[in-house]
Amino acid sequence: MRHYSRLMIGLFVAVLASDPSFAAAQVRAPGDTDPGGRVLAKVIAGMAEPGALSRPISNLRIVVTAENGDTVSIRTDDAGIATAWVHPGTYRFTTNDGITWQGQSYTWDITVPIAPGVGAIRFSQATAIVAAAAEGRPPAPVAPVQVAPRLRVFTDCHSEGCDFNYFRTEIPFVDHVRDREDASIQILVTTGETGGGGTAYTLNFIGLRAMAGKEDTLHFTAAPSTTADDKRKGLARTIKLGLMRYVARTPMADELQISYHPATVSTALRGPSAVGDPWNLWLFQVYLNGYFSGEESQRSMSFRGSTSANRISESWKFRASLGGNYDESRYTFGDGSKFRSFRRSWAGSQILVRSLGPHWSVGERSNISSSTYLNQQLFLRFAPTIEYNVFPYSESTRRLLTLQYSIGVNSFRYEDTTIFNKLSEVRPHNAAMASLTLKQPWGSVSTSVEGSAYLDDFKKQSAVLFNNLDVRLFKGFSLNTYVGISLIRDQIYLAKGALSDEDILVSRRQLASSYSYFGGIGISYSFGSIFNNVVNPRFEGLGGSTIYF
Repeated sequence: MRHYSRLMIGLFVAVLASDPSFAAAQVRAPGDTDPGGRVLAKVIAGMAEPGALSRPISNLRIVVTAENGDTVSIRTDDAGIATAWVHPGTYRFTTNDGITWQGQSYTWDITVPIAPGVGAIRFSQATAIVAAAAEGRPPAPVAPVQVAPRLRVFTDCHSEGCDFNYFRTEIPFVDHVRDREDASIQILVTTGETGGGGTAYTLNFIGLRAMAGKEDTLHFTAAPSTTADDKRKGLARTIKLGLMRYVARTPMADELQISYHPATVSTALRGPSAVGDPWNLWLFQVYLNGYFSGEESQRSMSFRGSTSANRISESWKFRASLGGNYDESRYTFGDGSKFRSFRRSWAGSQILVRSLGPHWSVGERSNISSSTYLNQQLFLRFAPTIEYNVFPYSESTRRLLTLQYSIGVNSFRYEDTTIFNKLSEVRPHNAAMASLTLKQPWGSVSTSVEGSAYLDDFKKQSAVLFNNLDVRLFKGFSLNTYVGISLIRDQIYLAKGALSDEDILVSRRQLASSYSYFGGIGISYSFGSIFNNVVNPRFEGLGGSTIYF
C-alpha cells in the first residue's frame, strides 16, 4: 500500500456537491494556497471546434503522479473540472482511458510544475495525444502546455478600510504579493477629506513589467457615517472593477464571469444635485471622550470634548471648531504623602478660504485659546493668509507643494506675570511656511519648514522643520525616518519665577528652552515567498494584557 507522504488530495466535486453551503464557502482559484502550504491544482477538460463553445468532458479519470511516484486519481465533474490540493513540485497528469470525439481518440499525458499562482491545466484537442490511425500513421505531437501565472497585484494602502485579509478573500482571481518589485499591477490608494466630513479614496492602477504603461484611476467616496465594513467592501469592489482591464489580457479572463445586479438608487446616494441638500453643505460634529486608569499608588483621568462646524464647496472653505481638555493625576509616595497634578486647556480655531483658481487661495485664520501649561489665560489671533500651490490642487492626493504667508495680530492675557513683567500685551506677528507632500509608488514624503517672528521685535522668532520619509529602497527593504527640529526665541509667555520640582516633573508648565527636537528611524526587510494570498486568522484574538514588542 502506497504512503501518500507528499501528495495530499482535498475534497473534490462529488463531495462538495453533497454540501452546497460548504462548496459555496470554499470556492478557490487555481494556484491558491492553504495554511499547510499546499497549492490548488485545477484541471479544466473540454473539447471544441473553431468558433464553437467548449464541451465539458465529464467523468474523466485523471491520474496525478508526484515526483516520488505517489499517485492518486481524480475525476472531472459535469463542468469538466477536477481539483487536487498538492505540495509544490512537478506533477504528471495522465488519462489511461481516452475519449472519442468526432471519430478521433484522445488521451492526455501532461507534466506541469505546480507552484503558488499557477493557472488552470487545460485538457483539450491542443494538449491531447491523438491515437494513431488504422494505416499506421504516427500519433500527432503533443502541444506544449502553457500554464500562465495569474496577475500579480501589490496593494499600497495605509488608510482606514484597507483590510488586506478581506481583499485576499474577496479578490481571489489574482495573486497578492508583498512587494511592488514582484507585481504586474501596483494599486496606490490615497485619500482626502470631503466637504461633508467623509473620505474620498483615489485608486491609481499602475502597470508594471508586462503591463507597463497601462494606468488607470478610479474613485470611491465614503460618507461620514460609512462603517468600516462598508468601506472595505467599497474598496474591494472598486479594486475589482479596476483590475478587469488587466485581467482581460491574461488567460484568467476565460475563468471569469461578469454579472449585473441592478439596484434601486436610494435618495441617500443621489446627492444634492438630484434631491437637494437641506443642510446646504453644512456639517456639524460633537465629540466627547473620557479616559481613566489607576493602580495602588497612582491614578489618572482625562476628559476631551469638541464641537465643529464646516462648510466646503469648490469655491469656499469654512471650518470652525472649539474644544477643551482636562488632565488630572494623583500619586501616593512611599512615606504616605500625596501629590495631585492637573492641567487644563481649551482652544478654538476658524479658517475661511476663497479659491482663486487651480493654484491660488486667499483667506484668514483666527484662533482663541486658554492654557495653564502656557501661562495663557486668554490668547487671540487674527491673520489674513495667502497660499500658492505649485501643483494644481486637483492633484493633492498624490503631490502638494504649497507656499503660505500670513500676517496678523496676537493678543495675550496671562495668568501670572511673565519674565518680561507683562500681564497682557498685543503684538503684530507674521509667519511663512513651505510644505511638500508626495505619495508615489516608491513611497511617501512629508516635509515642512515654518518661520515666524513678531514684527515689532524680529529677535522674538521661531523656526520649525519637520520631515517624514517612508521609501522602498529595493525589493523587500523599506526605510522610515521622521524628525522635527524647532529653534525657539519667542517664549514671551513664560511665567516669572522659578518652577517647583513637581511642576517640572509632571510638565505642568512650559519650560524655557532655545530649541527642541524629536526623531526616529526604522527599517524593514522581508524576504521569502512573494505571495500573500492565504488568510489564516487562528490564534489572533487579543487579550487585555497583550504586550507588543
